Amino acid sequence: MEYNKILFDKRGRVASITLNNPSAYNPYGKELALELYDAAKVIKWDNDIRVVTIQSIGKSFSAGGDVRQFKEGLDGNCLTEMVEEIVLYLNAYVLLVKKMDKIFISYIDGICAGVGLSLALNVDISIATERSVFIGGYNGLGVNPDGGSGYSIFKNAGIPRANWFFLSNEPLNATEAYNWGIISRVVKEDQGKEYLNNLALKIADGPHSANIFTKQLFYKGENLSFEEYIEMEKDGIILSTKSKEMKEGVTAFIEKRRAVFK
Repeated sequence: MEYNKILFDKRGRVASITLNNPSAYNPYGKELALELYDAAKVIKWDNDIRVVTIQSIGKSFSAGGDVRQFKEGLDGNCLTEMVEEIVLYLNAYVLLVKKMDKIFISYIDGICAGVGLSLALNVDISIATERSVFIGGYNGLGVNPDGGSGYSIFKNAGIPRANWFFLSNEPLNATEAYNWGIISRVVKEDQGKEYLNNLALKIADGPHSANIFTKQLFYKGENLSFEEYIEMEKDGIILSTKSKEMKEGVTAFIEKRRAVFK
């Protein structure tokens, strides 16, 4: 598939998806929905890829839904069908990211609003620059959150904060978002890309099977009882004793050298 709204790149074990419509603040519409889903499918079946970064070009990670496209849907009396198609692709993309045997890292630099929250927060690690701003945006259009954006915020920040964020529509800065627990890290703008690239390479060169099982532990653990969760942990660590990764990790520790995982 030819991409117009994103850039897709692969270097070694790291792939990158870059939102590429800066003049319109990287809005989420039909074309971007299709391209992101297609890129996710390509990544899923590429066994060489271990880490995926999601970033953007311009002053905005994403300002949210493509309102101009929504107006076209209103004028053409097809808004409902349009939104249904877009959200179906959005949900399919988000679920792929959550379940895929890859580590996804988002890099937010600038405005992140509406459905942009879904793309930025429904990942494994989220990094934001100090100048980044988070905005609910949905109720300004008379709609509720979608794509798991509300879930990621109320799950990590709590329902009272989530209600304030989405109902007041007031902005949240990066430090506040970090203190709320909805992003992983805040970095300075001039150090952000270097930090992102170094982190992606570090994780890509790490023990991939162990990293993915850790991801699955947290993703699946949200719906497990404590007893079920620690059983899942137990099964995983016992299984890892048969892996080359644990053998290398233990040997490297004893030999006082850096572990080399393949």
